[in-house]
Amino acid sequence: ERQVRRRTARGYISPANRAMEAEPEERPCRFYEETNGELMRKVFEFKKRSPEVFREWDKYLEDNAAYFKVEEWKELIVLPEDDEAQAFHRENNEKWRFIRSVAHYDLALCYDSGYGVDKIDLEEAFSHFCAAGNLDHAEAACCAGACCMEGRGTAVDEAK
Repeated sequence: ERQVRRRTARGYISPANRAMEAEPEERPCRFYEETNGELMRKVFEFKKRSPEVFREWDKYLEDNAAYFKVEEWKELIVLPEDDEAQAFHRENNEKWRFIRSVAHYDLALCYDSGYGVDKIDLEEAFSHFCAAGNLDHAEAACCAGACCMEGRGTAVDEAK
């Protein structure tokens, strides 16, 4: 970075800097070829050519990534049944309790919003909020209380 500044101070502007200073329409695809290769250039051209199709494709990839994230969280909250020592460790270890509480909370948010799951399921969201709250996740406990007050996924019960 210092060498580039010195050269610029002397009046020399490198081709890469000149390309970066150009308007986005005039900027050559060379920058993309140097960093991420031919694939990145094709993606950039595709985005420029048909932005509507690109947004739809991007949403598909985002939904796919969310689905796999939900599956990962589901695996984290399950305690192993075949290994009692591992199950005991995951139940009582502070790090694992935190990991499981965050996984329960994130799953609850997904079920509450419908992000990464097939449909909105408020009962499932409420059960995950409660599970995360039982694992000392404060924000999840607050959300479970709000669900009880508003009747989202459970009957209205202000005493809870």
